[in-house]
Amino acid sequence: MSTNSDNYQKGLALFSQRVQDLLDDGYHVVVKYEDNLLCLVKLRHHNGNKITLKFNVREGIIYQLTNHIQNYSYKVY
Repeated sequence: MSTNSDNYQKGLALFSQRVQDLLDDGYHVVVKYEDNLLCLVKLRHHNGNKITLKFNVREGIIYQLTNHIQNYSYKVY
């Protein structure tokens, strides 16, 4: 049985891996914010693409917006 802490850690690990994958693809961090309810990273690529990655802790969902259009979401728990 998963606890809230286990779920949070799993979501944070998936979120961090997604950020790292984007960094490996040539993006760089513009804004990074984290509290108990939200993890948010805004990234920019040299080609002009902008990505916002959010982990909504309460909903347990990771969202990605590319150039202000949501193109990815994953329900962690």
